Amino acid sequence: MRTEKIVSEVGAPWVGNVVGFAVIGAASAAPWQGALVGMLTGPVPMIAILWMVRRGSVVDHHASRLDQRNVVFAVLLACTAAGGTVLSGEGARTGLWLLWVAALYALVMLWAVTALARFKISVHVAVWTTHVIVLAMVISPWWGLSAMVVPIVAWARVKVGAHTRSEVIAGAVCGLMSVGAAAVALSGG
Repeated sequence: MRTEKIVSEVGAPWVGNVVGFAVIGAASAAPWQGALVGMLTGPVPMIAILWMVRRGSVVDHHASRLDQRNVVFAVLLACTAAGGTVLSGEGARTGLWLLWVAALYALVMLWAVTALARFKISVHVAVWTTHVIVLAMVISPWWGLSAMVVPIVAWARVKVGAHTRSEVIAGAVCGLMSVGAAAVALSGG
């Protein structure tokens, strides 16, 4: 298997959600909440997507065809909402809420751009951008060094032919905007 394919799989959004929520949960003294939300926004939707692939309603596990992404976004939104329910029922820490709200905003933005502009923003890049920024904000600025994963994932997605440069750049912008909007919303501003 070629390097870009491996990076594309390891850098998949579901992996980013598992890692991001688990790390934030552990750092926020809420490891079980982080792990549970990570599962609800990572493996659970991936299992649903694989089921859709098996049924033939989605071409592959990355939902590569623009016209098949609406159903995938609906599944992702339902799973993300379930994660929010977990957080609201357990008195979640601020860091987990920040990541969850940013993920929700990113998802809504990705879906809107896909549906309205017919532009396939890289979900891979949007997810990793969101996570590395929140890790740096919540845990330590040193986590900003993990931002090096974003251009690596972007490179892989372009190299495997899944996205154009514009689509991966738009993914990074989506992640940035989502975290900014979430921070403002949670600060009451």
